[in-house]
Amino acid sequence: MAALLAAEPVCPQRLPADDMLAAKEDSDVEDDVEGRHQFSAEETLIIFDWDDTVMPSSWVMEEGLSLEGEDFTPEQQAKLSELARLATQTLTLAMRLGTVLLVTNAEHGW
Repeated sequence: MAALLAAEPVCPQRLPADDMLAAKEDSDVEDDVEGRHQFSAEETLIIFDWDDTVMPSSWVMEEGLSLEGEDFTPEQQAKLSELARLATQTLTLAMRLGTVLLVTNAEHGW
């Protein structure tokens, strides 16, 4: 997972959430013209898994860390801060598009 965190995050052109929403709204016009059904925010449910999707649980464990007040190295803190920024951006956009659920297996160690 450490290599994954070092890689560029995968998201469309790394657009800010507002730009992504504006791009979606522009595409809605095209879709409406083609007669496709668009779901409203009330009809939309977006589900994210917590462990190793939003939160890098395996990486945290591989690094020998816990999230209970442990001191992080500057490199670890930088990676977690960038991840937190991107997760916040992603979840904020998702909440604007519909109802968001975070699910987890909630087992000890995760």
